[in-house]
Amino acid sequence: MKSIKEIRSKIRSLYKACLVQGVLDESRVHMVVNDILSKRPRGWTVMLAEFKRLIRRNIEQHTVTITTAIPLESSDLNRIKDIVISKHGPGLTFVHIVDPSVIAGLRVQVGSSVLDGTIQARLETLLEKF
Repeated sequence: MKSIKEIRSKIRSLYKACLVQGVLDESRVHMVVNDILSKRPRGWTVMLAEFKRLIRRNIEQHTVTITTAIPLESSDLNRIKDIVISKHGPGLTFVHIVDPSVIAGLRVQVGSSVLDGTIQARLETLLEKF
């Protein structure tokens, strides 16, 4: 039986083969999954779980969530997108969320990085100090 270390190494190489200029190619991902499912090598369930983890991490790292209190005009949203793309590169997926609880301002989350310029965050910071 293959060790977990060997399986993870194999899956990492398959995952890297799914990247085209740093962007995940969905058709290659489907080919890898179909190949694993059709051959069902030893440890195939662990392989699929590890591959799924890597894919999920990639999607999270390339998803940008923009949160505002009111809907943004398309020109404002496009300016924000251009700035984020210039800093983080192409291949990003953008999600705009309208959340009145932020009161005013803007929160931009790219993967695990968060730039929070909302009034809500400032109020929470003030509450922590007192």
